[in-house]
Amino acid sequence: MKKLYRIKENDEIIRVLKKKQTVGNKYFVIYKSENNQMINFRYAVSVNKKFGNAVKRNHIKRQVRSIIHDCSKDFEKMDIFIVIKLAARDLKFNETEKNITRLLHKAKMFKRRAHEEV
Repeated sequence: MKKLYRIKENDEIIRVLKKKQTVGNKYFVIYKSENNQMINFRYAVSVNKKFGNAVKRNHIKRQVRSIIHDCSKDFEKMDIFIVIKLAARDLKFNETEKNITRLLHKAKMFKRRAHEEV
């Protein structure tokens, strides 16, 4: 996924966190905030160091980015920040995908016409 879809600045992540619009479950928390200034959505992913070594942390981040990339054509113009909890260590890819897409639906990230399943 292109870098223009990523939130890199710490100030922008803090702005998303301050909005306090969250959805979450045992494995993930998604913070969101509207972003009408950009032409597309943007996202950031965070994993605690207690999750495991760098290989494990990067692996789960790649999985989450892949899931976001697959769904991204139907997203509203928003900034999202995904926090991966320690409990997600034991999830398989299909379980991770199911949990992320459910949370994205719950957060109303998709455009009105798209993705009526789940």
